[in-house]
Amino acid sequence: MQNNGKSVIIGLTGKAGSGKSFISEQITEKTGFRLVKLDYQAGQVANKFLLKQALQRKIKRKIPKAHEDIQLFPLLKDLDTPFRNWETSLFLMFLNRKLKKIIREARKNGESLIVDFISLPFLKCIELFDRVYLVETDNDKRLERLGARDGMTKEWAEQQEKFIEKFYSKHDTFDFCGVIYNDYEELPKEVEELIEEFKENGRY
Repeated sequence: MQNNGKSVIIGLTGKAGSGKSFISEQITEKTGFRLVKLDYQAGQVANKFLLKQALQRKIKRKIPKAHEDIQLFPLLKDLDTPFRNWETSLFLMFLNRKLKKIIREARKNGESLIVDFISLPFLKCIELFDRVYLVETDNDKRLERLGARDGMTKEWAEQQEKFIEKFYSKHDTFDFCGVIYNDYEELPKEVEELIEEFKENGRY
């Protein structure tokens, strides 16, 4: 983790439906930091030629041309077969390159970012972040929200999340700066303390 001037790069990660977007939107609303929802960036990366062809074969339909409103995760519920290792590696390489560019431009301009993504610890440029927090919530309620939001079954969501479980069930496998518990009712005290710290240090 590093820091450069007044630019602060904060990462929020956690399982789908845990409330990463809710928390990140609360922080950006109160601080003016720029919000980067990496799921949209991932959707654009998936539109790279080789990845797009592979994804369309797996979900057996065409996906729209890349634009800011495409999210990757909801597309995955239609997968018939999992991605092969080379496809996953290629996707992560492109996404890592894209995020690295965003962070470096933010540092250069003295801009602070909140980056929200389900698989943030997988990206090599995580070392460019100042802090990374894990967002958690009640698991049953989370899966209910996920089903209502993205039309995913509880069984499907649990199956897809197995490959990232090691980051979220055993916190010692990744050096998170803290865990933010989200109840979707009140702003978590950890977030209030974080915002107050930014204010005291002149970060916004």
